[in-house]
Amino acid sequence: QTNTITQTPTTGPCTFNGENAHIVAYTVPKSTSYIIQSVVWTVSGGGTIYSYTTTNNPSQVMAGANDTVRIQWNSTGAQTVDATVTTTYGCSTTMNTLNTFVYPTPNPVISGAASICKGTTTTYNALPNVAGDTYTWDIVPSVAGNSFTTSNSGLGVTSVGVNWNGAPNTSYTLRCTQVSAMGCTARTTYTITINPNPTPVVSGPTSVCQNQVATYSTNNNSPNNSYVWTLNGGTATFVGGVNNTASVQVNTGASSFQIKVLETVNTTSCNTETSYTSVAVQAAPNPTITRTSPATGIAG
Repeated sequence: QTNTITQTPTTGPCTFNGENAHIVAYTVPKSTSYIIQSVVWTVSGGGTIYSYTTTNNPSQVMAGANDTVRIQWNSTGAQTVDATVTTTYGCSTTMNTLNTFVYPTPNPVISGAASICKGTTTTYNALPNVAGDTYTWDIVPSVAGNSFTTSNSGLGVTSVGVNWNGAPNTSYTLRCTQVSAMGCTARTTYTITINPNPTPVVSGPTSVCQNQVATYSTNNNSPNNSYVWTLNGGTATFVGGVNNTASVQVNTGASSFQIKVLETVNTTSCNTETSYTSVAVQAAPNPTITRTSPATGIAG
């Protein structure tokens, strides 16, 4: 008796890339007119037998008959599966050869910044963009702070934006799962490291006298970090034009001004700029001496 071998799942099959879903099951049909005693499977050169199983149905299949085989396909293109069945009556028959076509699995590659500053929004791409394929992105571990700024799943979603607000000095995994139109799945990962931003704070007087020298500073993290100070308003100037150290001196000038600092981590380019600190400039006293005694014109 000749019958047709069945394949599960019916889609694909796909070349094996570690995805369990790509291991395909093939089963010989059962009949109430005979009991299967054993099955010998033959697979074309592109496949490897992964395991055997036996249907739990003693009225049609004996224990250990191996009526089902699981195969992982290692090569694309046309492949074949054959099964020779022996029944308890001693009859042996070769099932119809199952001809199948094995499809390639996708091979996505992620590109984008791997070292970023906390709070940064970055775009990542998965290539190639295959028409008809679906892409699903996720972040591992999934924690509060990191979030997608664009759609992260769907047909042709090969580009996503991510805002990285997780814990600094921590690495996360960005994962893209691509599923082809034939149901073949591939996953790829990309490691992202979140770097901390500096935390400068302007220290110095907020009320000064005209045309005096005042000192302003922030925590000194040199030489790992660099600094740029900015003045706004008034006539204040940096002493000697120096504004690139953790501590600067300012000629206060004649009117009120503002000052801020930008601190940058040299190895990562992560930076933070403070808001302006307002400095009130007080007019210098201008005393006038007035003679009050003795009165003018009276001899002493």
